[in-house]
Amino acid sequence: MAETPWNNPNCNHQALAEQSMNSVRTASARHNALALIIFVVAIVLSICSQTPSAKGEYNYLFLKYFWILPGIYYLVMRPQYIFAPQLRWIWWLTSLLTLYLFALQTFNYPVIYFGSDIANMVVSSLVVIVSYAFWRQNASLIVYVRILDILIVSTTILAIVSYVLVLRFVDVGQLSYAKIGKNSLATILLSAVVLIITSFRYWKSGKRVFMLGCLFCLVVVMFLLKSRASLLGLAFVVGYYIMKYTRIRTKIIAIAAFAIIVVIVMSIPKYYEIIVENILFANRDSSNIDSLSSGRVTYMLEVLALIPENLIWGVGVRYMDCFPLMQLVQFGIFGALIVAVYLYKAGLLISFRFNKHDPLNLATFLLFWAFMINSLFEAQAPFGPGVKCFILWMMFGFSLADYKMRVGGRNVKIGKEKK
Repeated sequence: MAETPWNNPNCNHQALAEQSMNSVRTASARHNALALIIFVVAIVLSICSQTPSAKGEYNYLFLKYFWILPGIYYLVMRPQYIFAPQLRWIWWLTSLLTLYLFALQTFNYPVIYFGSDIANMVVSSLVVIVSYAFWRQNASLIVYVRILDILIVSTTILAIVSYVLVLRFVDVGQLSYAKIGKNSLATILLSAVVLIITSFRYWKSGKRVFMLGCLFCLVVVMFLLKSRASLLGLAFVVGYYIMKYTRIRTKIIAIAAFAIIVVIVMSIPKYYEIIVENILFANRDSSNIDSLSSGRVTYMLEVLALIPENLIWGVGVRYMDCFPLMQLVQFGIFGALIVAVYLYKAGLLISFRFNKHDPLNLATFLLFWAFMINSLFEAQAPFGPGVKCFILWMMFGFSLADYKMRVGGRNVKIGKEKK
């Protein structure tokens, strides 16, 4: 038998074992660092995809599909996480919808079924899977705080850049919107607002001041964008958090402050014009529901007329700003049912399985339902367009991994509930 250090009688086996363990730890640390770098790059590029200068087709596609790289990394390095039992329903439902649309495309040609909706769902599922694997490998309070800081700071920079390059040249009193992906940008900003709100009480006073500045920038730009669906989501987030997670005194102060603001806005014509007419009504005719909804009523009536004759197979790729309705119109009842089951399963876990006293899971909960509200007025939320909803699905992946580890007694406590 060939001589090795282990069968050498003069070898210090304890020292050799410690050396081997140190080598393993060093290799593991390198892999974790590489995973963190790739993951952070995917986050930053996803946020960069919403900048005005990145709206070109090729740049946008590169930034949108960069999540494939960390997916390949975990497929090679941690396949047990990629194919974990907790993710099977995501694999099954995403694959089932893809195969179903392929069958429709084959037997109902030339109707087109493969469009941005299925691409958005696939990318969102990829973000969930990658985030689940990342959190299983790197779960710690330090990592969560770093990711939170990167998300909030980079999103605040995005808000400032968008204001400097575009929004400051737009007259808020005009009917026309800024030439920018206002709904996508507002969704990213709303996501950062949720992260600040849910983690604010766990930060020290110095960091709180900085985050309040970020929060101010994000909310101001959201109002300037006049994305009313996102503002409605913001109202839900703030209202739910205050009513559910604050003391009675805070609730009373918040309600009183809101009432005072409403009275001031309604009483002073200048404020009413800016806040209500220019922003909330987007300078549209408040007496005409179709005008007030940016023509959604007309589009909805046209689309509803297509359902009776196309209930089974759908009509293929269409666009109308109401996600649930569009799934039924595009993919028929069976395709819409697959999407509904996907969101029902995610909503069930988020609302009833995850511990919402933890800021990680609370952020996931608020993001999910804010985006579901958004989906009633937008065509592609909560999956798209592009990667605008990636923070929701990233947090969902974290929460899903945290739930798995909590059941096994190995989860990371992000925050401690205050009495």
